[in-house]
Amino acid sequence: MILNALFISLIIFSCDFSFNSTKKGTLSLRFDSDAQKSFWGPVLDIASYKLEGIGPGGENISESWEESSSHDIPNLIVGIWNFSLYGIDSGNNTIAKTDFEIEIRPNAVVEKYIKMIPLEAGQGSLSITVDFSAFNESLTAPGVLIQYEKSDTGDTGSIESSISEKTASASASMNVGYYLLYIKLADGGSVKYVWNPQAIRIAANKETEVFLECESNSTGGGAEIVFDGNINQAKYLDFEGKQSIRLSVKNVSSGQLFINKANVSSNAITASDTGGVLLSTESEKSMQNKNGFSSTADKAISSAILLSDNPRAQAFVPPSIREEKKKATLGPEEVIKIGEDDPTLIVGTSIAKFWVEDQYGAWIQEESRLLAKADTVYLWIPDKYFSSSSTANNDNKVNQSQINLLKEKFNGASPYTGTEGIRALVSNIFGMEDGGELDGNGGIDADQHISILLYDIDYDYESSLTGGVLGYFWAKDEYSDEQMQAYGLRSNEREMFYLDVHFLDLFPMIMVSCLSHEYQHMIHFNQKWLIRGVDSPVWFNEMCSMVAEDFIGNSVGIPEDGSPRTRIPMFNRFYHQSGVVDWLSGSDVLKSYASSYAFGAFLARNFGGAELFNDMLIRSEVGTDAVTSSVKKLGTADSFDDIFKKYATAFVFDHSNPPDVFSFPELSSMYNGIEYFLPAFSLWNYSPTPTLFSPSTQSALRPYGNTLHTSSDWIDLPDDSVLTIQKPKNDNVNFIVMYKKR
Repeated sequence: MILNALFISLIIFSCDFSFNSTKKGTLSLRFDSDAQKSFWGPVLDIASYKLEGIGPGGENISESWEESSSHDIPNLIVGIWNFSLYGIDSGNNTIAKTDFEIEIRPNAVVEKYIKMIPLEAGQGSLSITVDFSAFNESLTAPGVLIQYEKSDTGDTGSIESSISEKTASASASMNVGYYLLYIKLADGGSVKYVWNPQAIRIAANKETEVFLECESNSTGGGAEIVFDGNINQAKYLDFEGKQSIRLSVKNVSSGQLFINKANVSSNAITASDTGGVLLSTESEKSMQNKNGFSSTADKAISSAILLSDNPRAQAFVPPSIREEKKKATLGPEEVIKIGEDDPTLIVGTSIAKFWVEDQYGAWIQEESRLLAKADTVYLWIPDKYFSSSSTANNDNKVNQSQINLLKEKFNGASPYTGTEGIRALVSNIFGMEDGGELDGNGGIDADQHISILLYDIDYDYESSLTGGVLGYFWAKDEYSDEQMQAYGLRSNEREMFYLDVHFLDLFPMIMVSCLSHEYQHMIHFNQKWLIRGVDSPVWFNEMCSMVAEDFIGNSVGIPEDGSPRTRIPMFNRFYHQSGVVDWLSGSDVLKSYASSYAFGAFLARNFGGAELFNDMLIRSEVGTDAVTSSVKKLGTADSFDDIFKKYATAFVFDHSNPPDVFSFPELSSMYNGIEYFLPAFSLWNYSPTPTLFSPSTQSALRPYGNTLHTSSDWIDLPDDSVLTIQKPKNDNVNFIVMYKKR
């Protein structure tokens, strides 16, 4: 069970760290099994790895390990490292190598995705046999086109074949290396069948043999997709049991054609199982693929960024004490209600000690001073992080006006009206935290005020730091310290969350938005776990927190560059690497935050706004079940798969589209007397724009993930254009063909 701590992290990471021998970090090497197996992994027989590195101060390391999907090297000095990684086969021969430079950062896990480069040289031969005797259509002028792409250089070429009855044969001498073969069956220039790309290895002085055949009843040719050329439209394909279909595309001469491959399952799908696409025109006599070739494997992505999660907090499991928690109150007999004053708490004078983890994971106490209080909130900060005269925004100190900003935005008007400020805006949608109801007992401390502790989270301050953990909620604080010590934790015995001093100093309005994010997590813990005894998956809880930021932004004056829409550039670049129901680890977690926001923003704007998210929180279902049930209650009888496919179309269209096309439109919604405004946005108005794959590319699909395919040749197509689409091996891959009018 995960009671989420729950962090929000910046998407901009541009800081440069100077060498500091007292600080260390971890390098995590990742070997993308999906990409490697679909491209060149099956024939690159690495049995072990050897890593050699030179550190920022001239340090040397050398480490070896057996082949695995990941490997961590801890305790590396902070700074720039240069590494050489060698792949070694079972005969102790070095067969591959890759060199890379990476920055190690303090108290961070820096991930590097690896693609090994083969070291062979020389030539080998390729022999191909293609049997299409099972093809059930008559062919008058059959031909088989064989094209290839070399993995390390991207070089492409073709191999001529000869036909004898219904068998094609081809052979060629080729440089050693790893290749993708693209093979198609045509008749008089019209493509009839497309095989999945074949990953092969050409070894020195050896022959590589490839045999392919097509399945019977393979082609469902002759169908048409007719678009209204004056509007944007999406069409969902049905293979109807056929192994491939040929689609004549009409009325697309004034826009661009896109295909979205959508995985409607909670399991990842390997690249080779996602089907293939070829576009041709009936008038073409050449069998050349207009779209060129693109590697099956995604390019390796190296991110040297700070850890943006607290794994211990996310993995917090308090078994069998939910009922005890519901009965436990450690505060005074008289509950201190919202709007009531605790005369024992004096601003500028009152001191309290808070348990936090230091940079090494040890529990320490930070003596903190109460520097602001209002009808709903107390703000605490250690003296070392406060300076009344501080005007710099990178000295790890905040002044009174910065603290007051949080107080005023969280509390709203004073006296508290219950309609203004983040406390009211968020709880009106998502419900109340434990003990916060009108007749509530105030929770663990019998006080309905929320405590916020400002300090240097992770103790990782550097003046140039622009990325890291902004804040978190940890459910341990809602239990007694005695209970939590049994788990190796310490509780502060109050409803509270934590914010980072440096980021409040540097990005004050982002931190205001963060207030709503962490407060939703606190509410979520109560609504789902304490009241209903259910455990939300991380993606669902995070989606709610990201959308909480979205809902309050307009009301409390969050600018665009402080809003959750700053996640969109990362989403555009990496959407295919983190699906809707994913929650990745290490630096990749930023991709999951971005994905959670995009999906939540889509749901809110298209399926019911504030009322939808209220309903999702106050029911006993979580995750995809909660989404589906709440959408149905508000009038749309879609399955989660249907909702996800509609979401996939929003990758292409914008809010100026007609109502039958989905996008991210503007929405004003009134709920319980409070109005919420969600601005419209388009993925295409951010930089970078969404990552596009060529039509022929096959890329692995994440759980409820997708890839978007198009080409510069798919603009202003003539009416004799034909799509040949090979049915995916995995039935959970859905094809959506979209036309976007210029």
